[in-house]
Amino acid sequence: MKSIFVRFIILTAIISCNSDIVLASDQNKVFATLVGIMKNSQNTVRVRTIDKGEILFDQDYNLPTEAKVKPGEHEVSVMCEFFYESGSKLVPGIFQIEARKNITYQLVGKLSDDGMSCEVIYDEVSTH
Repeated sequence: MKSIFVRFIILTAIISCNSDIVLASDQNKVFATLVGIMKNSQNTVRVRTIDKGEILFDQDYNLPTEAKVKPGEHEVSVMCEFFYESGSKLVPGIFQIEARKNITYQLVGKLSDDGMSCEVIYDEVSTH
């Protein structure tokens, strides 16, 4: 019985630390979607963390190109991959977003002037 209580406390602490990330059980509730990949694009934006939480991974253990967040202000850490004929370049970036419920945001990365970071631009593209 004591081990069940300890597991419950640990799980509660983990969930409360990442309260702005949408859990699988919350998928049917209100959220905003961040999408960082476009067809025929010269770059891909991969979501690394939301509000300095844990690093996110998709089912293939890659940083995801899509993330769901609760409405509100968020700091999003990303890795932008820029594609060239000679290869690709991966650089970090951070941006702030005021996510609104039921909105999908298209993320596009722009390489900074010094080439060391990614500046993220986002647009509302649809409502779900």
